[in-house]
Amino acid sequence: MATRYAAVPAVPQGQLSAGATIVLITALKENVELLTGTRGESDLASKAVAVDQIKVNSLGRQDMVQVSAQGLGFTVSSQQLASYDDYVKLVNDVQVLANDLFRTREAFDLLLSQMKAGT
Repeated sequence: MATRYAAVPAVPQGQLSAGATIVLITALKENVELLTGTRGESDLASKAVAVDQIKVNSLGRQDMVQVSAQGLGFTVSSQQLASYDDYVKLVNDVQVLANDLFRTREAFDLLLSQMKAGT
């Protein structure tokens, strides 16, 4: 997908000739039509997305602000083992983080789909 904007010629410092005026206004008209999606562009690749078309709720604060697991453990027969309580904390931490990531991805996917659709 590529945008298809018309090149707008430089505006001369003096008076515009009738031909230059037509070229300038035609290029501006084409670009406005592309930006508004009214030019008949089948894929709407050049259509602008207005700020009021984006409807995404704020994500709010992230639930995971710090890890509760502390890396506690002990050694049994020369083997280092994590404490069960610390392991459970770590599993819970990972789940909270996964939930935060899921909500972020949902909001991001919604934002992308709205930008692509131009709605």
